[in-house]
Amino acid sequence: MGLHMLTLPARAAAHAAVLALSCALALCVVAPRVACAQGTSGAIPDPMSVGELKLLLEQRADLPPGVWPQIQAAHDAYARRAEEFRDGDVERFQKRFRSMATAEDLQAQLAQWQATMREYSELARKLDTIDEGLFADVAKVLAASPDAVAAVESAKLARRRQALRMGMGRATMSPSTSADVEQVAFDVGIPDAARAGVRQALAGYGAKQSPALRDFGDRMQQVYIEFVKVQMAALQVPAGDGEGARSGGMAADEAATEAVWARLGPEVTRQRKQLLANNRAAARAVIEALEQYPDAQQRFMDRWIVESYPAIPDSESTGVPQAGRRALRLKSIDDAARESLRLAIAEWRAADGAIVEEWSTATDDFDSAQIPLSFGQEAFGAFNELVVELQRRRTERAAQALKAIEAVVGSEASAIVRGTDFSRDDELLAPEQADPEAAAQGAAQTGDRLELAREHFLREHGQRLASWSRPLGPEDVARVAAALAADAGQRSVIETLAADHASGWVSRIDPIFAESRTRIERSLVDDGDGISAVEEWPKSVEAAGGIRDALDAEFFDGLAAVTAGTGGERVVGALRQLRTIDGAVRDDAALVSRQMGARPSGWRIDPLEGVWQSVAPERREDLVAMLVAALPAMLQSADAARVAARGVSEVEQQVQRLGAESPEAERMAAFQRMTDIWSQRTKASEALRAAEDALAQGALALLAEDARARVRLERTRRQNPQYFRDDPVKRAYDRALALDGLDDAVRTAITAALTEYLSARDASEGTLVEAVGVRPEYPVFDPESPESEARFAKQYEAWMLANEKVERMLYIRRSGRERALLALSSILGPDRMRAAQVPDAAALAREEARRNAGEDVDSGE
Repeated sequence: MGLHMLTLPARAAAHAAVLALSCALALCVVAPRVACAQGTSGAIPDPMSVGELKLLLEQRADLPPGVWPQIQAAHDAYARRAEEFRDGDVERFQKRFRSMATAEDLQAQLAQWQATMREYSELARKLDTIDEGLFADVAKVLAASPDAVAAVESAKLARRRQALRMGMGRATMSPSTSADVEQVAFDVGIPDAARAGVRQALAGYGAKQSPALRDFGDRMQQVYIEFVKVQMAALQVPAGDGEGARSGGMAADEAATEAVWARLGPEVTRQRKQLLANNRAAARAVIEALEQYPDAQQRFMDRWIVESYPAIPDSESTGVPQAGRRALRLKSIDDAARESLRLAIAEWRAADGAIVEEWSTATDDFDSAQIPLSFGQEAFGAFNELVVELQRRRTERAAQALKAIEAVVGSEASAIVRGTDFSRDDELLAPEQADPEAAAQGAAQTGDRLELAREHFLREHGQRLASWSRPLGPEDVARVAAALAADAGQRSVIETLAADHASGWVSRIDPIFAESRTRIERSLVDDGDGISAVEEWPKSVEAAGGIRDALDAEFFDGLAAVTAGTGGERVVGALRQLRTIDGAVRDDAALVSRQMGARPSGWRIDPLEGVWQSVAPERREDLVAMLVAALPAMLQSADAARVAARGVSEVEQQVQRLGAESPEAERMAAFQRMTDIWSQRTKASEALRAAEDALAQGALALLAEDARARVRLERTRRQNPQYFRDDPVKRAYDRALALDGLDDAVRTAITAALTEYLSARDASEGTLVEAVGVRPEYPVFDPESPESEARFAKQYEAWMLANEKVERMLYIRRSGRERALLALSSILGPDRMRAAQVPDAAALAREEARRNAGEDVDSGE
């Protein structure tokens, strides 16, 4: 089954497939992320930041004292070389890269794509050379320390693997081939006593894996180019709507795809198996090195599975580890009972590890047999049956372990141990002890991992509760008062109405979501992934939405009474409709899962936010008239988006319920329905956004120039919180200045470094805000529109150009932050840095890496 089976007849679909491959597949790395490439849309790996270099070195060796200023000087020279590389070779590549989608015909697109892939490989190797120059300079600085020199070589190989997993090379990697044992081991928190053993276990890993990963990526690029040629050949199918012509094109496409794989696949499969073998051997060596540290060993095993096989839930999802931790904290059990619990948990760990090993091996075997860019699923049925059986065995084994734990602690403590009742924790459980292994490294995440699973579930199915909607608060009171030009007495009444609204929210809406959260928690314990709670979530949202609408009606009815006879009725009606639109938008975001691309509701703000407070009294009536004129179209689009969002949610559940045993026609029909409804939702959302933007621009035009600039600046910040959170560097310096016992010289040095940092930050922040504010939305491609392809290509090129500017500003900001933290570290020293509980440049780099991996990290970036 070829790509075209998913959408249109062979000829049109092959056209779309080539467009997707040439503009999107090879460029799949440009998916929006918070992490910032150096202005290349992720096409070229970033040069190393100084924090990344520090992290790589410190993970592998204890650096001799006093050498860091020389290492930083070497990195300064490296940064200058990388900047010249970016402004020269990379910029020329970027111009061709951006224009690839605008080629006149598909043959030209293919030729450009092939040339671009070849040029990308050359640039990646040039960046390798620049990296090697830095590591050579660092090795000279550390020449007197043999252990440190060996660590430099290991860090260089780790950097090479990191670069291969970035950029366009990322399109050639799967999680199991790109996962890095060394990176996982160093990131989970290794006890100091085990560090030397783990380093020894990984001694030869980089030398094997780095060249193997390079060869595999090069071969996969060749495979992709050949497959694009196959799709090009599909365009030669004679035009016609007949089933014979369509089937003939499909058969030719299928045969050509299989021929490419028959020629190139064996070597790809061999290389892939070598990568997997290297990873498995290294993982086993690390596990053996951590034999005396079971908690660290389990952390490593769980993290390794999550990184390599995202479809396999980690051990925490079974509920057994949490139950074991809580059981061991029970005050009522004696030492013999605790030993029995430890044995039961160890037995479960061994059994669960064997199941996970079988699951991961089956996944590798299945993936190795698949033809890339083909949707042929002949083997999927058998693989899916095996996965279902493994999940059943795992769930059964976890249930047995939970029963064994409960047999020791007694039935009365069952709810406490399972974590379904936290009300008696203080009474029955001893205080939780910090994990000394994790505390020693300050890197591992400890505590109740089930809470992380809950948050993950809420992000994936409806996003966070807080982003669904919100009660009226002080900001709303200020906005309403400004819109009505309320006097002191009216404002007091508005504040009372808002307080009643918030009180009703707490008493009537919060319990609905509390109950939903409880069902999710129980589902996570019972079946490991919360699937049984998925269908309940939209019902909770709908029920809470009805109550919200009633509370809103009470507020605005009260507001209408306050303004009766004052001429404010028109404004109240408009504000009521704006709140209705806000509710529809948030319902939309809550009902559509993030995998489907729902735009986070936090990015949206009232199109008139900041305007009411800034508009001159004589222009207020113009503003109201403008709002009233815009509301009908906005209401219609918001309602259409909400209806379509509900449709997407319903059909998504239908698709999830259709297994491999369902008829293919039924599965494809359900997928097509979901695609159609999603398209409707996207169009409605785009229409609403356009109407909001038009209203906002018209409203801003009513303001004086200085007020307009101030409001636009604040709106951009509020609409893009992922870029404009609190500054972690400013927080770090404030904490440092609050330390006791600092002498005047140290305090003066800290203040001077902070002043220098803030001056540079403020100078670039305005440029970043401007770049973010004018960046267009990611374009939407409509395969049913004849004009859509050309429009999409132009919009895509413009989006890339604007995105590169934002990325480059973010990169500059990140570099400035890391250097400011290095300056603070050099002033305070390591002991006082720890006392102030502030991150250093390496910690900032670690959080950036976690963010790149898709984790939810807030470091102010």
